Amino acid sequence: MSKIGIFNFKLQTEHVDFTGHVSMCTLAGIVMHCAGENAKENGFGIDDLMKYGNTWVLSRMAIDMTRFPVLGENIVAHTWIEENYDFMSDRKIVFYDQENNIIGYASTIWAVLNVETRKPQPLAEIHGIGETPLGTRGFDIDIAARIRCTDSVEVETRNVRYSDLDINNHVTSVKYIEWVYDAVGVETLKEKPFLSMVVNYQNEVLYGEKVSIRLSPSKPYHFDIYSPEGVNTTKIRLS
Repeated sequence: MSKIGIFNFKLQTEHVDFTGHVSMCTLAGIVMHCAGENAKENGFGIDDLMKYGNTWVLSRMAIDMTRFPVLGENIVAHTWIEENYDFMSDRKIVFYDQENNIIGYASTIWAVLNVETRKPQPLAEIHGIGETPLGTRGFDIDIAARIRCTDSVEVETRNVRYSDLDINNHVTSVKYIEWVYDAVGVETLKEKPFLSMVVNYQNEVLYGEKVSIRLSPSKPYHFDIYSPEGVNTTKIRLS
């Protein structure tokens, strides 16, 4: 058992974008990988939960970087559970470069969902998770915020395909981020690297659905993703 997960990543070509720097999508994937592996180390990974018909789902995520490392650099990520609530687990991540300098932070909120009922499960019923919270460990990392945005308008649509799905048979968390970055476009990204991102996952999106990607005219780079039924599934803020 290791309450603090420590994971090393050497940035390869698939981890960087056209600028040669690690992409925010890659960092989001690293955050999810670290969370999953550290949960597994402590006996409540997704394989453990699946035995009882449950799974982990990501509710909120925030990433704040001081810089984006480049191709060939090493990133070290430290992760731990800061606090558990009735139905939510607050997990933090600190990113270090190869010289042991802190280059960023991430905050995530996770829930345990019953696969059949699609309803959240009390964390007190999950074996081992109650012994893992470590508090702030001296880091002042804000909890991933709720995004308030109600005036977004459609900028494009996407059809959900096979490559968008994860083990829970719905759109994987990183895909929403990729969709938004596609909507922003290369020309904007050349000028604006977006060192910070907040994501609120609200409702799942399934195979075959056509989603609407919307941008707020009043709040720069605030995005909403809507289902065909007009349900807000995801909110993403870049800054």
